[in-house]
Amino acid sequence: SLSGCKGREDADSACLSLMLGTAHLLDFEDTPRTRRAAANVLQTFNYGFYPHFPDLRSRIGQRIAELGGTDLEPSGPPGFHSLRRWTGWRAARRIQLLAERWGLNQASRSRQTQQPSE
Repeated sequence: SLSGCKGREDADSACLSLMLGTAHLLDFEDTPRTRRAAANVLQTFNYGFYPHFPDLRSRIGQRIAELGGTDLEPSGPPGFHSLRRWTGWRAARRIQLLAERWGLNQASRSRQTQQPSE
């Protein structure tokens, strides 16, 4: 599963998979509805890998624009959504990642307490 993988090879694989999958969808049915669905699927890549791999996110972003744009909102915990109203989703995501790295959010604290001591 790529959901827990965040390295370059993982991002390359996810990008290729999403680009091919959405191309197959549009080969089968190219309508405004499927174009929006494809753009939304591609946007999950941008949300999931931000702020890493700007070259891949740019490629995905260009394809999203070709498809007519996306209306997909980013997913995240309630604190992320509250913060994104004030800062925008990109700044909120960066703050979320820093909070996770520093153990300042509940999810990262839970993971730290579940790890066996050495």
